[in-house]
Amino acid sequence: MVTAVATAELSMYLRELVAGQPVTGFILVGEHSVLAHTDADQWQVALSESAPMPDLSEAGDPVLAQLWSGEERELRGFEKYPDHRGVRLKVDDDEHALFFQQAKDQGDTTWVYGVHTRAHTVLAAFKRLLIAGISGLVVLALAMVGVFLLGRRLSRPVLTLARAATDVSARGPHSIEALPGSRISEIDQASRAFDAMVSGLREREQMRDTLGRYVPSGLVDQLIGEGGVLGPQSRETTTLFTDIVGFSSVSESMSPTELIEMLNEYFAVVAEPIEAHGGVIHQFQGDAILATFNSPTALIGHQAHAVRAALEIQSVVLSRRFGGDVELATRIGINTGEAVCGTVGSDSRLGFTVHGDEVNLAARVEQMNKSLGTRVLVAEATVRAVREEFEFMRVGVMPVRGRQADVVVYTVQGPHNESERPSLQSAS
Repeated sequence: MVTAVATAELSMYLRELVAGQPVTGFILVGEHSVLAHTDADQWQVALSESAPMPDLSEAGDPVLAQLWSGEERELRGFEKYPDHRGVRLKVDDDEHALFFQQAKDQGDTTWVYGVHTRAHTVLAAFKRLLIAGISGLVVLALAMVGVFLLGRRLSRPVLTLARAATDVSARGPHSIEALPGSRISEIDQASRAFDAMVSGLREREQMRDTLGRYVPSGLVDQLIGEGGVLGPQSRETTTLFTDIVGFSSVSESMSPTELIEMLNEYFAVVAEPIEAHGGVIHQFQGDAILATFNSPTALIGHQAHAVRAALEIQSVVLSRRFGGDVELATRIGINTGEAVCGTVGSDSRLGFTVHGDEVNLAARVEQMNKSLGTRVLVAEATVRAVREEFEFMRVGVMPVRGRQADVVVYTVQGPHNESERPSLQSAS
């Protein structure tokens, strides 16, 4: 009696456990005695003390009755779980699936508990699970596509901005087009700020280019950075003066327009070697040029740079004609000494120039070429610094108007390492 009550309560518990589900639950003791079953209350089985539990063959469950018939087919997927099994049975032309677990107690009694249901129920549940999984994958794929498209929408203008910034660094602001607008306000604001920056850089470049035509190019950044005013700087300077031989006679035969065109052509030719050797041109005055080396910007070996520039000027001027078919010759004077450079002028108009007695001496040395019949004269102060690099010939000691001390001047034959040197001391 006690056993019958316990079995009924256990069967009731199974019914409550699977309530609402299309499955049948069972618990077996051994392989043939039914301890509990969800449908046990519907069975008409006579129990006794010798047989307190119904046998599988007596129970009213034809599916469970064939569990050990040998006709069951194993379901795949349970190989990793030796205590769990899944089998398929065909009962009255209807496929059923059974899922159960076998366990032994301390008394070596085997217990089997599990469920069975029609196979189409499992397939339907699997289909629902598959559909849910596919739906989840579709939603995930759509979300990824959305994230990708949103990322592209966000990254495209950012990459455009980054490329434009790289182009500004590599090629300057003049080749940069305005960035396209964006519906994203933050990116649009960044693009407009970048365009404003590029516009400011263009204006700065234009200012630099414009200033570079009127003042030495090396000073442009300093002038912009210091508000257009540079304080006086005093340092050892090598000054180079040039002018055109017989310029008055040349200009008489030319119209003002032709003369300006010829001078511009000549100045461009003469300026190239000066700037190539680190010189700074301060003035174009009439047919003359005033240039300095080591002032305002430091230049190591400035004396040698000035002499090399003079030799190259003579060579290039003698090798060509100007203003169509005009042959020109150039006189050059070079001197080294202390000089002061800086901005001079009024509050409304400023100029940058170099001053000092040594600068004036360079101009006087250049004028001595007329009386000595030479093309390039170098003062002794410069010669002392570069005597080992060039071959000089002493011309003499020359008086200088306005100075108590005379000056020793030299002509330069050329660098020591050149086997052929053009003679620069005879006037044509």
